[in-house]
Amino acid sequence: MVGCAKHYVGDGGTVNGINENNTVIDWKGLQQIHIPAYVNSIQKGIGTIMASYSSWNGVKMHANYFLLTKYLKDTLNFKVMVPYNYTAFIGDLVMLVNKKIIPMSRIDDVVRRI
Repeated sequence: MVGCAKHYVGDGGTVNGINENNTVIDWKGLQQIHIPAYVNSIQKGIGTIMASYSSWNGVKMHANYFLLTKYLKDTLNFKVMVPYNYTAFIGDLVMLVNKKIIPMSRIDDVVRRI
């Protein structure tokens, strides 16, 4: 059994509290309000972190390269999988890979961590 910290990040701060909406906040505010619980979870050995269905300043979290890769993976050194509801995204993902919008090297990077 493995624990999962959900829903990375800013899910509780969406505009008007609407589920899967946009969290409008600057980087400093995100770090002060929304990120500490994830840092704490990582320090305590959480097994997975699930990305939110919301957005941060208009960028969908599942597509947020900075927050998922540069910050979560590279800065916080979180090397374990980030689960997705892949059935909802697989068709779009295949299309984006086929159109070379998402490079296969990105897919390889993600798969290596599963």
